[in-house]
Amino acid sequence: MKICCCTIAMRDEPLESQLPKLSAAGYDGVEVWFKHVDGRSDGELDALRDQARKLKLDIEVVAPYWWLTQTAELLEETYQIAGRAIRAARRLGAPKIRTFTDSGPTGIGSDRATPDHWRTAILALRRVCGSAPDLRFVVETHEQTLADTPESTERLMREAALPNLRVNFQPSRVFDLASYRRLRPWIEHMHVHNSTAEGKGTWLDAGVYDMGSLIAAIARDGYSHSLSVEYCFKGATWERIAAARAFVAKYVAIGRRSASAAPIAPP
Repeated sequence: MKICCCTIAMRDEPLESQLPKLSAAGYDGVEVWFKHVDGRSDGELDALRDQARKLKLDIEVVAPYWWLTQTAELLEETYQIAGRAIRAARRLGAPKIRTFTDSGPTGIGSDRATPDHWRTAILALRRVCGSAPDLRFVVETHEQTLADTPESTERLMREAALPNLRVNFQPSRVFDLASYRRLRPWIEHMHVHNSTAEGKGTWLDAGVYDMGSLIAAIARDGYSHSLSVEYCFKGATWERIAAARAFVAKYVAIGRRSASAAPIAPP
């Protein structure tokens, strides 16, 4: 399992100064918040790629925001953003692009999506994914999107039927371990974060969700793709980011030890 950190945690700090700190904290890779690289020249992107390689960090994911089901204007803006994100991912050597069917408080959830919303989103995903078959587009499970329940996420994967459209599984009270196992055939990236009882973001070991047990369970199940610590709220420190990496690694190790200690079934 590749342990990454999403650079949104330090949204006001340039990527160039984040990379050495992430390497020092022991991370294997980086999920790059798109605003940290959008508008960069080819030379600047190449320099970031080379810096990450020297630090033995994989740039794993580029993370833009998209709107597929709201207005024609937002959809056209999404196509422009997608083109820039694809270019950045290729220059950086990132194999994945974080994908939304919608973003923000005006997003269309599966509970109110019409057949036209579904049709528009799937056609848009086919256009974008088809334009970059060398990349994988990982749809984030998130409220107010078409991927806001396990059932709707599976529907999106099956109806789009695209070989490079995968799932970015984001654990929550809706997306639990049973949901993970249901969606496992499509999951190629994960986010881990936690929240308070009031729904505010907090540290992995401080929220209402037992994130450690879930990480151990997916490690026991043999999950071998990438996982990002994602602290979207303000207030993160480098000490907290380093502690999050240690937290994830601890429970990955617990899960692997549990798997190796499991009795072997008789033939």
